[in-house]
Amino acid sequence: MTAFLRTALDEGQVISYESTTNRGGKKFNWLTTLTPLFDDYEQVYRLVGTVIDISSLKHTEVALQRAKEAAEAANQAKSVFLANMSHELRTPLNAVLGFTDLLLNSTHLQPGDRESVNIIKSSGKHLLQLINQVLDLSKVEAGKMVLNETSFNLFTLLDDLRQLFSLRAREKGIDLAICTFDVLLPYVLGDELKLRQVLMNLLSNAIKFTDHGSVTLKVSPTGTGLIQFAVSDTGHGIAEEERQVLFEPFVQTTAGLQSAEGTGLGLALSYRFVQLMGGALRVDSVPGQGSVFHFELPLRQGGRPADSQEEALSWQLVAGQQQHRLLIVDDNEIMRYLLMRLLQPLGWPMDEAGNGQEALACWQKHQADCIWLDLMMPELDGLETILQLRHLPGAIAPRYLLSLQPPSATPKNNGSTTILTMCCSSPTFGKTFIKCWCTTWEWNLSPAINQQ
Repeated sequence: MTAFLRTALDEGQVISYESTTNRGGKKFNWLTTLTPLFDDYEQVYRLVGTVIDISSLKHTEVALQRAKEAAEAANQAKSVFLANMSHELRTPLNAVLGFTDLLLNSTHLQPGDRESVNIIKSSGKHLLQLINQVLDLSKVEAGKMVLNETSFNLFTLLDDLRQLFSLRAREKGIDLAICTFDVLLPYVLGDELKLRQVLMNLLSNAIKFTDHGSVTLKVSPTGTGLIQFAVSDTGHGIAEEERQVLFEPFVQTTAGLQSAEGTGLGLALSYRFVQLMGGALRVDSVPGQGSVFHFELPLRQGGRPADSQEEALSWQLVAGQQQHRLLIVDDNEIMRYLLMRLLQPLGWPMDEAGNGQEALACWQKHQADCIWLDLMMPELDGLETILQLRHLPGAIAPRYLLSLQPPSATPKNNGSTTILTMCCSSPTFGKTFIKCWCTTWEWNLSPAINQQ
């Protein structure tokens, strides 16, 4: 205290400091303030001191700090949980979607069975979309969601949406219209996947909550370099009090609760996706008359991308090419079997391993050129397997490892090894894999399409 008194006297400054005392086994916190008073010659002639008991404030600060640490720990636990759940849920779903693709490409599938398999595939994709919504929301909240801008055909995207929702609209007896203007750019630069997801969610909701009348998607230029998207319906409408919280996670309107469908995440994600793309999602609605969801995006002119036929064509290697040995490492036996079936057209030698230790032993024996590696495995995970592989006598880390983990959980490279993320149910699976090896391939009409 003497030092604070001397500073206040010598420097003529207001001094504040905290101190503690113990009385009756209880700790007290004090805030002392020393204020100098000056005479006519601007000399300090007196100090006025105030002492305030701040024990309650200190207790509150400690409680807040503990609450903050607990919240951060809970958030970290949630992130770890979601990362693990992502792996656990995506693995069986990838198997479902991958095997349905194999069945659909078969020449022995009966028309009725083909319809059933298509339903399985459609339901699997829907379930995967729900899982992705939960994971995407977590990424947005953590600030880890980024834009992936590419050049795409806006009219093709809108036509895809027309085909996707026209049947559902007809089944409900309502009209579906998608209105565009000739002055729109055919090719634009933007995040096609996020825009598609937003429009799919808005159209799906509009059809779900419209019993009669129409649903319209209108796409038009604004005159200020922006493109406006507006989804209007003649459905139930949304009350004012519900519109205030409509874009909050897990919030559903009265009509949504009555329908017993959905998770309450679609609009929350759409709102954040539109924000990320440079716009703002808004809603105008009159209960009993309908709603209009609209937003504007700064979609710049893009170039014509290379035409892609992967969805309609199957691939095979051109004869006489170099073979590469593959090693498939996954603790899930079904996924190993699926990958070996999908890669069978290569005709390359393949080995499999159920964990990291088996992978190291197998590599020492056969030295595979490419490893398909599950990053999340018990005991010895994928990244640790890579590190141990590099320390084996005479070992050279493989050029590529391929992972089923979502991109946010997958590092792009690990030293001299590039880690690629591919979904085995994607139509680009074969082409992407082959491109890694600078190999020549050719496309053939798939058996399933030849039958149509």
